[in-house]
Amino acid sequence: MSDKHIIRRGLAKLALDYETGQKTSNFITSNIGVVLNGVENIPKSGPAIIAANHESILDILLFARITHRYIHFIAKKELFEVDAIYGPWLAKTISNCFAMPIDRNNPSASQIKEYMSQLKQNHVLAVFPEGTRKRGLHEFHGLVGLLAYNKNIPIIPTGIIGSKDAQEHWFESPYVEVNFGGAMYCNSQSPKKRGIEKKKTIDNFTIKLNDRVAELMRYDKSA
Repeated sequence: MSDKHIIRRGLAKLALDYETGQKTSNFITSNIGVVLNGVENIPKSGPAIIAANHESILDILLFARITHRYIHFIAKKELFEVDAIYGPWLAKTISNCFAMPIDRNNPSASQIKEYMSQLKQNHVLAVFPEGTRKRGLHEFHGLVGLLAYNKNIPIIPTGIIGSKDAQEHWFESPYVEVNFGGAMYCNSQSPKKRGIEKKKTIDNFTIKLNDRVAELMRYDKSA
């Protein structure tokens, strides 16, 4: 067994648990002011999906700080496969903090099943439908609609403003604005609820969700 392997295994044993991870997130973001609007739109109980734009790693840390529910995150699988010496520590820590991997190019049936299971257990999922961190706002994938289709699960559109600038100017006591909108639902109005009708409903909902997030982050999509 190589020295690197021994160190990686040792670091994995030092992974943070949820409570320690939350305290660490709070400490890291303690100098960032947060303007918070619409947090009452997050249900106090039952399943829900928070769907937000994603510009910075701070987005995840801030959710742990500002919401009154435990948040389960869907995160790119690459975070669980880092080859660096700290890779096992990172994978174990984010797993302890309720992150679940996704193959962004080809989500597996088992991954979808796990997300569905979390919703059935009345948990809150946080999804970044752009699939990666980007400035501005870009096209959404249809995962949110797929998970909530005809299940009457509230989807909370969320606009995050300023997190990328806050990350770049962390020492300057920046602020971030987080706007939670009213619940949206991906339910079909047609008696035909599968096949083409299901895809059409999810596609149309995904466009509406993107438009609503743009409004909440005051982003001009025509610019």
